[in-house]
Amino acid sequence: MALLGLLSAADAAASSDRVVAVLYFDNNTGNAELDVLKKGFADMMVTDLAAVSSLQVVERDRLEALLDELKLQRTRYFDSKTAAKIGRGLGAQYAVTGAFAALDPQMRIDVRMIEIATGKVVVADKVVGDKTKLFDLQSRLVAKFVGALDARAPPKRAIGAVQDVESLLEYSKSVDLADAGKLADASAAMKALVKKHPTMILARAKHQQILRRLEDAKTRREAVIEASGLSLERRAATYLAKHEIGADQDAVKTHLAYRAVLDVFFLRALEPHLVTEPVHYVRPDHEDAAYRILRAAYANLSKRVAEADAYAAAFAKTLPNGAPYLDTRAELPKDVIEEAKRFDIARTYDASSVGARADLARFVLLGELFDGKRHATVAPVLATIDPKLEAVGFSALDEAYSICRENGSPEFVCTSLMVTKGEAYLLRDRTEEAIAAYQRVLDDYPASSQYARVEKRIQVELGMKRDHARTTYAGVLRAFETCEDMEFRKGLPTYLRQRVTLFGRPAIFDMVERIEKACLSNDRLRKHFWSYLYMKAALYGGTRDDCALFETMVKKYLAADGSRGDLRGYRKNYAKTCKQ
Repeated sequence: MALLGLLSAADAAASSDRVVAVLYFDNNTGNAELDVLKKGFADMMVTDLAAVSSLQVVERDRLEALLDELKLQRTRYFDSKTAAKIGRGLGAQYAVTGAFAALDPQMRIDVRMIEIATGKVVVADKVVGDKTKLFDLQSRLVAKFVGALDARAPPKRAIGAVQDVESLLEYSKSVDLADAGKLADASAAMKALVKKHPTMILARAKHQQILRRLEDAKTRREAVIEASGLSLERRAATYLAKHEIGADQDAVKTHLAYRAVLDVFFLRALEPHLVTEPVHYVRPDHEDAAYRILRAAYANLSKRVAEADAYAAAFAKTLPNGAPYLDTRAELPKDVIEEAKRFDIARTYDASSVGARADLARFVLLGELFDGKRHATVAPVLATIDPKLEAVGFSALDEAYSICRENGSPEFVCTSLMVTKGEAYLLRDRTEEAIAAYQRVLDDYPASSQYARVEKRIQVELGMKRDHARTTYAGVLRAFETCEDMEFRKGLPTYLRQRVTLFGRPAIFDMVERIEKACLSNDRLRKHFWSYLYMKAALYGGTRDDCALFETMVKKYLAADGSRGDLRGYRKNYAKTCKQ
């Protein structure tokens, strides 16, 4: 019984609280730039009136939502009938409203408090004072309202209040941006205001609220994008399962567009299994799942090549001038284009045999996948996982090059195939074959706009011209023989990128072991080189959230007399996700 009595008393106390809605104050100063002050001033009033224990104050966000619903954003609120209508919509017993009547030479604010049920004006007054003492003016207003309601005045704050009109104007503009849905701009503006006025409690609280809204908006957007992606992926897979390459050209182009769309999802499906950029290598213990996705991507690309060939065989034409022609623009159906936009992928795709083979080769040999927005390198490349596919990748480039030349395709399209072939050979340290691929471009396209660039690449590989990346990489290869400290230090980033691309994560351990085997007993390398090497390898993992790699190399670092003090700094700044 005692407990029930206490609860009843609490409920009664809560029900006796008077509900007050603070409406926007009108701007009667003649300066339209001050219209936005209504939002900041409403927040100030709500904050102070909410500190009165016997009052329940309606949040300004609810007022904003009701005004949008009733389309009353441009209404003048000082009118008693309008104030009562809005107050009823907010479930309030009293509505507080007013007007900025003047700003210079002194600020004057006219105020009213209206009892909703009767329409009676409980308070009709004004305050006048210096605009640089805005908080004092606003406090006087609050005291008038609290006195009219026979309530206890809130405690006066010593710090944290908005002191002048200029600060309130900045605050109000930021709030207005947030109300308009421009959350990033609102956050930046409010952050700048907090930096300028670090004790401004109103701005600090609002900035935190905006940050939460930003995070919520991001989560909602990601959910919408993910749903669009799943829907689009299902559409593509369902369409391809039900439709074969037929005699209708538009239908075949739709088929090829859907086939290309599936390519987009492989990189996104791989993301949970990959360590981050610049080379996305497979995480430890994720190999089985990642390799299944990579093989599925290869199967889809292979089908795309076969279907592009079938399309070309069925629909290629010869123009009156004897030139071959094929419409290679494959477009998604109109009813899925909006879905594709939400998922940030293209609506049109290359339906050519050349494009399909180029994409397959770049994936197999260089690990390159495209997710609709960006190209990314996934390591190890599929030709390392399945060595038989290396020949498939190089053959695809040769076949594409032959088709490209036979069809009289644009010069840049054809030459890029041989440049890709050269890149793939260089990745494997097959320099002579890379030069031969580049030379083919010069022989077949002597007037090419790419001639000078390709010739320079040949000269770099022959040592006739300097290129930082190739020079430092070659320096590391020499250092395995000479154990030169600086050759290793200058070239390890380039060497690591190339080896990780080809072999994935094991390349990092292989590099360390290879240097240890070649140079551990060689006194040409100073003692502190080893702590440098191990920390270099550790940070490669730490900065990519590969904590297993980081901790493994940290043990070697400490065993090589690495500094524990420096390690604390490395851990804090470069391996934040790796908890010891």
